[in-house]
Amino acid sequence: MKPLSLAGLLVVAGVLFAQQQDKDRLYSTPRLPSADALDRLNMKLAWSGFAPTEGRKDGLLSVQMAPVRIDGKPRMRLLVQTRGGVVVELDGETGQTLWRARVGNPDTAVYGVGFNSTDVVAVRGTDVYGISRKNGNVRWRMVLRAVPA
Repeated sequence: MKPLSLAGLLVVAGVLFAQQQDKDRLYSTPRLPSADALDRLNMKLAWSGFAPTEGRKDGLLSVQMAPVRIDGKPRMRLLVQTRGGVVVELDGETGQTLWRARVGNPDTAVYGVGFNSTDVVAVRGTDVYGISRKNGNVRWRMVLRAVPA
């Protein structure tokens, strides 16, 4: 009786695991809301932006507000990171793409990016990349002995 109940438990666990994987990689193609829908809610669209993805296997990993001080004035920036390894910095006030950089191997990103006023730091497996906030060029790369936790 125990082997039969154990087999049943394994089947149920396998089904639940398979359902969880589907929710993790949800794919959609959303559209911008229409002007009528925004008017009904007393809203207006300030801007829209774009982060390139590589088909259904790719997607957004993190989206972060990243303020920076330029000429003594604070400016809002948006850092977008895809699962495929692309990091994009957008102007938070206009939506304009300031730069785009691809670092590391695709699908090795697990964490959101870190940032300061000069660099964006992206972890890809055991590689850590420093990306310039001015132009998106890779400024440095460091190889770790193990994957960070």
